[in-house]
Amino acid sequence: MKKIKMLSIFAVFALLLCQTAIFTACDTQSNEADTTEPTDTAESETQPPLTESEGLELYFDEDFKSYIVEGIGTCTDTEIVIPKTVNGYPVNWIAQNAFAENRHVTSVIIPEGVVHVGGKAFLGMTSLTSIVLPNSLEEIGRLAFIECPALASIVVGENNPIYHSDGNCLIETATKTLLVGCDNSVIPDDGSVTEIAYGAFASCQNLKSITIPGSVTKINESAFSSCKSLTSITIPNSITTIEQSAFANCTSLTSISIPESVKVIEENTFWSCTKLENISLPNGLTTIGSNAFRNCQSLTGIVIPTSVTKIEEDAFAYCSSLAKITVDESNPNYYIRDNCLIERSTKTLLIGFSDSVIPTDGSVTAIGGHAFSYRYKLSDLTVPDCITSIGDNAFANCEKLTNVHIPDSVTSIGSNAFSHCDNLTSVHIPDSVTSIGSSAFSFC
Repeated sequence: MKKIKMLSIFAVFALLLCQTAIFTACDTQSNEADTTEPTDTAESETQPPLTESEGLELYFDEDFKSYIVEGIGTCTDTEIVIPKTVNGYPVNWIAQNAFAENRHVTSVIIPEGVVHVGGKAFLGMTSLTSIVLPNSLEEIGRLAFIECPALASIVVGENNPIYHSDGNCLIETATKTLLVGCDNSVIPDDGSVTEIAYGAFASCQNLKSITIPGSVTKINESAFSSCKSLTSITIPNSITTIEQSAFANCTSLTSISIPESVKVIEENTFWSCTKLENISLPNGLTTIGSNAFRNCQSLTGIVIPTSVTKIEEDAFAYCSSLAKITVDESNPNYYIRDNCLIERSTKTLLIGFSDSVIPTDGSVTAIGGHAFSYRYKLSDLTVPDCITSIGDNAFANCEKLTNVHIPDSVTSIGSNAFSHCDNLTSVHIPDSVTSIGSSAFSFC
């Protein structure tokens, strides 16, 4: 009996070994038959397997034996899944402007193998909410994702050596540059971001607030332009220059804190921030660029510190509510007299108001561009005989201005100088005037 029992145990053991061998062989055969490439981590974690989009406009590059995506073609998908291969050849390039201005696509998944996304490739895609970028991506062209106001999710493959995403921001790792942000982005404060790229948050129309960490040393041109829900922002002490148009057309911006580290406010920086009521310019500021505060219609007053050495033309043009400018008494370049802002070296009246009186003692010889534009209460004007030139748009849109006497000293009148002065009934132009710019009296 013991011998039979022992043989039975061996028989059972042998049967189990056979079954294991059979299952192992089947599994091996199955693995050998499955030649599908592994799915990228970014794709698998954010999107279940989807059918690759058909009908995209493609171009075959004979030199590289690969395909370039050039446009939407006849594809009607709202969720675009760019194919990895076409006709056995890889897809590795997305052309410049490929999907620009498309209003219907809501998401794009870019597969492994794509190495380049062209400039403005997704510009103005107003319905685009999410984008998935692969590990293989090596280059993103300029403004590839600008003006995508609905973009809410940016995912980059975890093993991409060039780019990464953090806080819903697309970041170029080596340069520490934040390339693209969204309405819900949080800029990392761990030192991984030192620069905000051109147009990074442009047209994020639901962005209400954002904290710029102290590691950021540069805010590039148009970085936050047309963020129409942004109400306030604090600029860190690490910033020395606010680039042009950085906050232009932020129509809900009511206040902004500019640190003393800022030396230059470039042109158009706060253009059309129509609700900006007051702003404190820091000691240390040297330059206010042209049109820097243009069309800030709610701005009522401003203080120019002693450090300012340059206020460019039209810096405060079309600021219809601006009633007072104060200049630090120790400023060697600018001063206030009879409620006029005057540049000492050029004797140019830069800004005047409805109650301003143009000095008659020769301390002012030129009326600068936009100096009195949009002074709705200005009804009468005497230009003293020390003035030699009247700049472009100098008195544009002075709706109550009824008559103007221009003295014999004036030689030039700029373009649009008195345009849209609806009630202007008479103008005296002397023989001394040799130049009158285009549309100088248009719409009068």
